[in-house]
Amino acid sequence: MIRFLLSFALLTAALLSAACSISESSKSSSASSPSSSIPAAKDKKKAGYENDIRDYTAEFVKSSDTNPETFRARLGKIAAKYGVTQWDQDKSTYVAIGKGLRKASLGKSQL
Repeated sequence: MIRFLLSFALLTAALLSAACSISESSKSSSASSPSSSIPAAKDKKKAGYENDIRDYTAEFVKSSDTNPETFRARLGKIAAKYGVTQWDQDKSTYVAIGKGLRKASLGKSQL
């Protein structure tokens, strides 16, 4: 009977140890999951910002509005929507403007 209880106690201790190990590993993997999704969220936000700048640029150059202040003001509003500060110093803003010009498909005479 003592052997049985000793074996049972050892088996229980081994199972609890394994369960704690699994629990700790799942905690560490779940703790790392949110941080690994942060870059993906930033990339998605940046892509949204660039797409909005691109689309607005294409619309603006096709419109009859030629006031550069109107253009700059709207860029500022789009940047604020995405939390971009100093948008006029952000390379992605200018890349997106270039993509917008390409999207507008302007001929040389229109530039």
